[in-house]
Amino acid sequence: SPSRWPWGRARPAAKPPHAVPNGWPENCAQPEPTPCGCSAAPCAVSTARNCPPATSLHRSAILLAAHYDTRPWADMEADPAMRCRPIPGANDGASGVAVVLEIARCIGAAAPSIGVDILLADAEDSGHSDIIAPGVRAGEHTWCLGTQMWAESEPYASRPAPAYAVLFDMVGGTGARFLREQFSDAAAARIVDRIWAEAASLGYSDTFVDRTGGAVVDDHVYISRAGIPAVDIIESVHPATGGFPPSWHTHSDNIDNIDPRTLERAGKTVLSLIYKEK
Repeated sequence: SPSRWPWGRARPAAKPPHAVPNGWPENCAQPEPTPCGCSAAPCAVSTARNCPPATSLHRSAILLAAHYDTRPWADMEADPAMRCRPIPGANDGASGVAVVLEIARCIGAAAPSIGVDILLADAEDSGHSDIIAPGVRAGEHTWCLGTQMWAESEPYASRPAPAYAVLFDMVGGTGARFLREQFSDAAAARIVDRIWAEAASLGYSDTFVDRTGGAVVDDHVYISRAGIPAVDIIESVHPATGGFPPSWHTHSDNIDNIDPRTLERAGKTVLSLIYKEK
């Protein structure tokens, strides 16, 4: 997940390494060119333009989204020697994909009344953490590259767009709490209301906390800008940091810090809502 520290909240004490303008931290090796002649992330992103969207048979479809890439370097790692190595990304990346795939399995076995589209995006997490050069602050455009390209390709130009979208990001942490993300409230407050109310009806109000959380530049921002109101389910206010979980962008983001119960609550809440849509 991007350097999207919740606005108005303190950043952690550890500072990421200085990054050069192309986005790779100074002294970290850049990825080897792929057969198509460029670094791995841009090539992977470019393939998104050739990926047709899933076919929806219903006008009131829902879009489910997650990012499957992980941070190419561990800029929040305490050990400087480890910062140039990619993070495992069990929570920041894989957890959202796991929830989306499980929902897909469930609706494949018992179809809902509406269509469900799925977007699994690449190159969400390769952006600049902070200052990319003296006096030059990173822009949000360096994040969510796969979703940006997906939106630019106008995937719904020839058919009705989904009524709304739900993004899953960092939804597997132990004891995670999901507060109302601010961009989600701005673009899709009624959908946020419905998701959080559905969670409460399932007994998950201690996980889906009906309180304002951070403002996070994530894939949902670009989905909303494409005309599809989008909600981000994300852990953005951890009690130990005031922001993202302690494992964020470190090598501790591994399976040891994943709680199946958190994944289940995130997935069951949205799945329950899907089955209630008409």
